[in-house]
Amino acid sequence: MLEDFLESGERLWVRSAKLLKVCEDYMWKAAKKESGREKLVSMTDN
Repeated sequence: MLEDFLESGERLWVRSAKLLKVCEDYMWKAAKKESGREKLVSMTDN
């Protein structure tokens, strides 16, 4: 039972990581489009 729980947590972690990657890629594309290609784009914690 514990092993099933840990495996499901691992699956959720993988799915979350994939979703985060997709969201980050979308944000980078939007930031580049908004600022233009000439300027540097950085994303940091505020």
